[in-house]
Amino acid sequence: MVHLNFLDRLTQSLDDLEQAVKQARKQISKSKSTKEDTKNIILTRLDNYDQILSKQRTLKAELAQYLISGNEEEVMDRVTRINGLSQFILEDAKDILAIMGNKNRDIDDEDKWN
Repeated sequence: MVHLNFLDRLTQSLDDLEQAVKQARKQISKSKSTKEDTKNIILTRLDNYDQILSKQRTLKAELAQYLISGNEEEVMDRVTRINGLSQFILEDAKDILAIMGNKNRDIDDEDKWN
């Protein structure tokens, strides 16, 4: 039962993150104060988030199987990988927000974003 609760919370977190990405995409697309190049780079980052979310869902399915079988090593591996991917999104999103909040700053170092 504890496993199901954990998986339910993980599913909800991934669903919430997916909704946040959709909302961000909508807001960036509507933004009139953001340069077009900057918009395109941010939208590309959001597309990458979609790919990361897909990978996290795959890892969650694997995690569920390892929870059922009791393979603690693989459970910890999947949890670590899911958390690492979430941390990547969080750090990248903070950078995007910092750029969006600083109108004098532009995304001019594309290597940072790729």
